Amino acid sequence: MIRLRHLLAKISLVAVSTAAASAEAPAPVAVTLDIAPRTSLTHARSVGLNLEMALTSDRMWQANGHWMARTFRELGITTLRWGYSAVWWDAFAEKPLTGNYWSAANSPDAAGSFGLKEFVDYCKATHTTPSIMLPVDALAAGVPMEKVVDLSRRIASYVHAQNLTTPVYLEMGNEPYSKPILPPERYAKALRTLYPIVKSIDPRFLIVAHVNREFQPFITGPCADVYDMLQWHHYLTCGGKGNDPWQWYYGHDADDLVNLSHDGFDPVIPPGKGYVIGETNVLWPDWFAPMAGDLRSSLAYLDLLLSTINTNRADAILPWPSHWPAHQGGTAYGLFNYDAFTSQGRTGVFPAVAGVHRILRDAVLEQSMHARSADPKVRVFAYGSPDGSKLNFVFINKRPTSGVLRVPFAGKLDKAQAFGLYAASPGSTDNATYSPLAPLKISADTVTLTAPPESAVLLQLTLRP
Repeated sequence: MIRLRHLLAKISLVAVSTAAASAEAPAPVAVTLDIAPRTSLTHARSVGLNLEMALTSDRMWQANGHWMARTFRELGITTLRWGYSAVWWDAFAEKPLTGNYWSAANSPDAAGSFGLKEFVDYCKATHTTPSIMLPVDALAAGVPMEKVVDLSRRIASYVHAQNLTTPVYLEMGNEPYSKPILPPERYAKALRTLYPIVKSIDPRFLIVAHVNREFQPFITGPCADVYDMLQWHHYLTCGGKGNDPWQWYYGHDADDLVNLSHDGFDPVIPPGKGYVIGETNVLWPDWFAPMAGDLRSSLAYLDLLLSTINTNRADAILPWPSHWPAHQGGTAYGLFNYDAFTSQGRTGVFPAVAGVHRILRDAVLEQSMHARSADPKVRVFAYGSPDGSKLNFVFINKRPTSGVLRVPFAGKLDKAQAFGLYAASPGSTDNATYSPLAPLKISADTVTLTAPPESAVLLQLTLRP
């Protein structure tokens, strides 16, 4: 076994300007990486996704050989949330329960939505863990409790009958604290009503209660016995209205993105309860603008997600959305290009976001290591296997300059490979590239490679005893 437990790897990054070379060569920028004792990642090591059921028509789902399903599998998405407007949807009549249902350019019917049965079929066939919303929020829109109980019972019974082999999350609504607001007292009553009904159908179902600052005292106190997991939605505000989000992220050097949120709230998770981050993304720069879509926002998105994994706290991490139209900020965003499909019938993903999920798929191993960079504009994450045979690094180079990374290693190097996520125009949503970086220069104890400007780099080392 190769022991890297107390290895201090020193990485030097030499800046290389993308502009015309000046008479004076740029000074090297020293970067150090301190691999402290490892932390076993006992919670979520992979990142799932929300699937916007109201914005996924049968035609879109089936297009190009089921391109969406193929993308999920290729990116290693193993947890999906049946999301957005599902709480306003009659899963069996396949029509909206209330006028709150919103489907953008899609028809509000079976053909225009990705229904419960389709979703469960996909999860069963691919061993994907489903998170399914029960229509609790519909109480706030005037739907009687009897109807909500009936639909919830039928959803639980249907899912149980499918004999899924993965865990099943059943969510008690979605953000009941958002408009139309379901008062916390009524939400607590709904929890107490539905929990025994659903658990009697299948005690293995994991009942997920939503929480925010106002709901926390009602949920974690009086309702502590009627849920298995808490869910909260974490969004990172990058600068706020009127500011340049890239300049905010570029200038933010503290290692605390995961501790910053749009509302400053951080839930208290009682002992013995699970924790689901049911939605997360970067607000670029605020609620009324796009989220991750271009390269720059995707670098912040990657930073946030890796930082979230490293907290070793959440049992599921589910970014939102899978796709969203350009009615906010004038730019569509997410993983799938919704506007391209609805306007042109063209299937495609936003390449920077897809690149992030490829890095997440390949980078995170069983153990995280404390990594730090002497250059505050170069973020570093490190992961290792328990036997010391694998060591992965993720570098986020915020600088508008490329740099030469010299990465020492201890032991015998069997294999080294690197991939870069970069773009000629980092602010564009359609030109990012995720591809191998070459050449790698390998000596007896060092791997040397070049990180492109404003990029993410994944370096994977395989070591022999």
